[in-house]
Amino acid sequence: MKLLVFVSTLESGGVAAVVLTQVKACVRLCGDFHVDFACCVPPSDEKARELDVLGATAYRLTPFSSSPLEYCKDAERAIRESGCDAVHVHLGHLNWVVCRVAKACGVERRVMHSHSELPRSMSLPFKIAMGMAPALNRRYATAMFACSEPAGMAYFGKGFEFLPNIVEFPMEPAEVVATREQYDSEFSFDSERGLRVGFLGALDANKRPEFALALSRRLCEDGVEHCLLIAGDGPRRAEIEALAEGDPHVRVLGQRSDSRSLLRYFDFLVMPSIVEGMSLSALEAQLSGTMCLASDSIPGTNDLGLGLFRQIPCDDPGRWADAIRETGAGYKVPTEAEMARRLVAIGYDSDTVARRLLAAYGGCQVR
Repeated sequence: MKLLVFVSTLESGGVAAVVLTQVKACVRLCGDFHVDFACCVPPSDEKARELDVLGATAYRLTPFSSSPLEYCKDAERAIRESGCDAVHVHLGHLNWVVCRVAKACGVERRVMHSHSELPRSMSLPFKIAMGMAPALNRRYATAMFACSEPAGMAYFGKGFEFLPNIVEFPMEPAEVVATREQYDSEFSFDSERGLRVGFLGALDANKRPEFALALSRRLCEDGVEHCLLIAGDGPRRAEIEALAEGDPHVRVLGQRSDSRSLLRYFDFLVMPSIVEGMSLSALEAQLSGTMCLASDSIPGTNDLGLGLFRQIPCDDPGRWADAIRETGAGYKVPTEAEMARRLVAIGYDSDTVARRLLAAYGGCQVR
């Protein structure tokens, strides 16, 4: 069977990583499965090599904001040239647009995916579009998946299924693998004498990196020896660097290619996000044996049930500092075998998720 995946970009980012992991799981499981992609941002050389391994073509789409008509023409061209049996669309409020084109082209299996709830601040045109989107999505989709209840309600309203994001386990080695001693040296921190608190994600208003800085200040007031490591990039990076300047307890690392190694190095991953879907960082942290402290805005579906996920209201850094101080670095970490059994038990393992996707695509000969 042939699948065409619509996504805004295949470059770094949560949705791109989720999409590629889903596709690779389906390829491994299905003996007769081919995938192509359609996106507005052309793949980088590195990503193009990854697609070559999959035998995938990346079709270029004109941005919808530039020309809705050209966007629809490009979508139709990609659908017809790929000869796809099914489409899987990860485009939020544009899901119905692509699926309407796909239906007109005779594609019988049209799968939509929602990855996040609505932003707190929306322009009037976007509010109008989102008021219409759930009904239009339901009209043109044959299957609707969401990574959380709020994400599904925002874009579909009803009739959707929860589908967890896949995290490969055991996780593949990180591009850069460093030991604790190497990181201690790089960050000029003695981890034997203090806690390693990490923030990993976009430096923007939604992820709230400034809350992590406030938490670090509170830990200092409470006499907790620690190092706050802020990894990521975004529109607020300069502001965060300025706020952290001269603070001996904070390191602003910028964008990193060793996120999985960092997650293993952290004692705590802090996630004070305002809005979040299903976070790969939260899942990978738990499977790395790292305690994840998350705001109560983050869906509980991020909790793998390993005793390594705790939700805390994001109203007071002191409550987060109390949680870190009370927990310390000596919390119990399940074995890899226990983690693997837990993923299967809750249906978060890659084979279970891939089988559900393949069924939505119309079935496939499973290896």
